[in-house]
Amino acid sequence: EWARLDASRVRNNPDCVKKHQKRLRALGETKRRLSELDHWSQSPAFTEREKAALRLSEIISLDKPKNLSILIFKAARRYFNAEEIVRLTMAIMAVNDWIDLQER
Repeated sequence: EWARLDASRVRNNPDCVKKHQKRLRALGETKRRLSELDHWSQSPAFTEREKAALRLSEIISLDKPKNLSILIFKAARRYFNAEEIVRLTMAIMAVNDWIDLQER
């Protein structure tokens, strides 16, 4: 859900951001961590595994250069197995596709 929220944030979609924040709050997430999303990479509130998921969310959502994307996917392998990376990627892509459909 964090990766979905971050994809919504970097794509600047306030409706999706609210929806994913609400889901995270229902799962027991704290307001403090939600408020630190804009600075997640420097925040001690996020684990290295969470940061790896958020990095994936950003490179997929912002269509970063291929060489950077490959490095981030390789780094994610330290925290996620292949199936988890596929599931995470699909969840992020679904959010991006939803946003793209809304913009048309």
